Amino acid sequence: MLDNELGYRVDLIKLGIDLRQLIFNADMAMSKVQRSESGRDKDIAYDGLLKDLRAVYQEGTGRDDWVTWDDSKGSYRGNFFTFVVKCSRIICRYKGESAIGKAITRRDKQSRRDKSG
Repeated sequence: MLDNELGYRVDLIKLGIDLRQLIFNADMAMSKVQRSESGRDKDIAYDGLLKDLRAVYQEGTGRDDWVTWDDSKGSYRGNFFTFVVKCSRIICRYKGESAIGKAITRRDKQSRRDKSG
């Protein structure tokens, strides 16, 4: 166990196992990606990864943080956003912070729509 910078206890072995499972799931989903009608690949694997990262984050912190846009800095921010950026760098799916912020926002909106209707 390790206390992280946010004051949460982190089981590094479990986190490593969870991240390896996320990588495997992302790779499996990526192998099934089909080209959309618009010609642009749908990043189904990354959407699935975001869903899994949210579950890991919620379990580890006990919180359900959201990503917000900071107009004064012209960038996304938030603890969950920072977590996703760091995980994306670790598992070599780093897309750039703006793309990650947009992807999280899009995934969260879809998740809220699914829950409400």
